Amino acid sequence: MAAQAFEFVGLSGSDHLGIHLGTFHMAIEEADMSEAIRLAFPKLRYLELGQSGRGQLSTGAVDVVGIVAHAVDDGYAGCWGVEAFSRPALSPQGGPT
Repeated sequence: MAAQAFEFVGLSGSDHLGIHLGTFHMAIEEADMSEAIRLAFPKLRYLELGQSGRGQLSTGAVDVVGIVAHAVDDGYAGCWGVEAFSRPALSPQGGPT
């Protein structure tokens, strides 16, 4: 995913196009999230933190603290975001009310 995004941005030739990576999707697509982030660095504009199962960042399979630490140690200084969900705002079926 990160390699494809980097290639796509490069092929575009645009200095205005960047990469947005999210840990939720990287957990599915990438073998090594830290390596994917390093690969995207030259064009990485936004790093979104989310947990497997879209639960709290402190729960689940994604090592959010480790990903943040590696990204900062490797020199990432771009924008950060959190994919947040509110259980009370969801209907009993799990969708928006």
